[in-house]
Order: sequence, then C-alpha cells, then structure tokens
Amino acid sequence: MFGINAEKLEKLAKKNKAGKLTALTENKDQSIALMAIDALGKCMDEGAYNNLVTLLHSTDDKKRIHAAEALAVMGRSQAKTHMKYQYQVEKVPEVKEAIAKAMARIKDAE
Repeated sequence: MFGINAEKLEKLAKKNKAGKLTALTENKDQSIALMAIDALGKCMDEGAYNNLVTLLHSTDDKKRIHAAEALAVMGRSQAKTHMKYQYQVEKVPEVKEAIAKAMARIKDAE
C-alpha cells in the first residue's frame, strides 16, 4: 500500500480496524508489517487478538517478537497459554527472551 506510515497505522488501531492492520502484517516492506503488528496490540477486539496469536507462531523471527510484545500490550491473560507453548518450542534465543518478557508484562497487568 502506498503512503502507509506509523501515524496511519495508529489511526487504524484507534478505530479498531484489525482487518486492515492484519492485511498490512503481510506487507513486503517489513517495517510496515512490524508496525502493523504493533498496532494490532492496541486494538481491543477478538480479531486482533486471534491474528496476534497466529503471528506468534510465524516463521519470521521478528514477527514473533513483535507479536509477543503486542500481546503484552493487549494484556489478555489467556495469551500466556499461547506464549508458554511458543516459548517451549522456540529455538531462537532473542525470540525466547522477548516472549519471556512479554509473559512477565501480562502477569504484572493481572
């Protein structure tokens, strides 16, 4: 998409436009895709949550990190179940560390 920037993604998040943000998570420009994942964490609907859980299991390391962080921002305690599973199977130390930090943030939010 032409003309996508952080400000536009923030507006989509404020309007709970999870569908549009989810589509942007597959953008060829990885910086846009990662910003879209971050913005999904600010949406408070079920679609955003479900997409973040899916992204937590992505084959892309950076997407997994951003998904974990976005789930922490969302703060839903049920996300910890998915994070615990991904933490157990995760092979990349940086991703594992990000998941651990995200789980701790959710725990603190309860």
